[in-house]
Amino acid sequence: MGKKTWQIAVMYFLIVCVPMLYAQNLLGKEYKSTRWRLKFENSDPKSITITEPNGEKKVYWYIQYKVMNNTEREIPWMLHIRMVIDKAKEGVQESKVPGLFYEAKLPDENKEEYLNNLQSYYDTDFPVVRKEILRHLKLYPELSANDKAILSALSTTQPKDIMDIMKDCGLSYIQIEQRLNDLVVQNLAISQEIIGKSLFMGAKGKHALFLVHDQESSVKVGETINGWELVSFSHDKAIIKKNDILKTLAKGTAVDYLYLKTDKILMERDSPIVSGVSARGSYKGLMDEQSGKTYHFKKASIAPKSVVHGLAIFSNVSREMDFMGIVVSGLVDPIAKKNKKTYLENLVLISAYKKPGDSYGNDVSPVTPLYRREVILNSKEVKQK
Repeated sequence: MGKKTWQIAVMYFLIVCVPMLYAQNLLGKEYKSTRWRLKFENSDPKSITITEPNGEKKVYWYIQYKVMNNTEREIPWMLHIRMVIDKAKEGVQESKVPGLFYEAKLPDENKEEYLNNLQSYYDTDFPVVRKEILRHLKLYPELSANDKAILSALSTTQPKDIMDIMKDCGLSYIQIEQRLNDLVVQNLAISQEIIGKSLFMGAKGKHALFLVHDQESSVKVGETINGWELVSFSHDKAIIKKNDILKTLAKGTAVDYLYLKTDKILMERDSPIVSGVSARGSYKGLMDEQSGKTYHFKKASIAPKSVVHGLAIFSNVSREMDFMGIVVSGLVDPIAKKNKKTYLENLVLISAYKKPGDSYGNDVSPVTPLYRREVILNSKEVKQK
């Protein structure tokens, strides 16, 4: 091989073969980005009608969601969830939102401004509504061993009093009575007043007054009512005894109740479900002798390799909407590095839906998914000092 031929071979190896081998080596390795990212899943939006404490019926929209941190690091909770619809925000001219989110489409430019000019509804924590939604979904907190024992002792057809339940579950009268009250509130058990019920109504002289079969009955200390001995009483409470069990009756309450188990399918949740402010953190109280009671807000975070379950609730949503979008921000590290430059990037996940509505407030039309995609609303270069 001549000198010139050898030089050409060496140059070919350096210019072509070495870069190819280096590229193959890089491609063979798994690329690991330092930019964190959370995974987000959500149900289609649903509506529910809730009767307010004042008797007024009100419609709320909600989604169930799940946030997954598959990384090895703890990530601060930066999520913000909102619903946007195809209606201009009050005070915004429709010319600023051309197409008004028709088919839930975004313009090619000024996406952030466009979304901000639409009617938006932010995830808010409504404890009463949240409780009703979870009950509607048949999602209950994980039951204690005592609760499970009580429900196991109950029947859906044959009512039992607490004395009968005691025989089957081995708990005390007070334990069962306290837990039954909560199970009734959760709609897992039903209380019934015993036929011929006896209600404590107050006192008259040396007699406690009870209402039996809608007839007033006077009982002295030491006498019995429905198998219970009257121990003592005042105008607003009575203490009664059966065997070694003492219980206190408030004015207007029955001596005994019967209980049934509901036929609801019990779906337990072994982890808390967050919503609104409770998802972003919690207020902690501090007592200071000089300034009194103060609070500070402790921001939430997502532990490594963990999952957070949540419920986003939206109030006062216009019933005339035809298209809606669930916009989620805070799923990706906002600091992005590209071509040796640093950017502050606002990336959101948008799940869009079609929901034909009407001015009469009918919510019978189905919600149809249209698309689900990540959208960069804006990106600004951060100058290094």
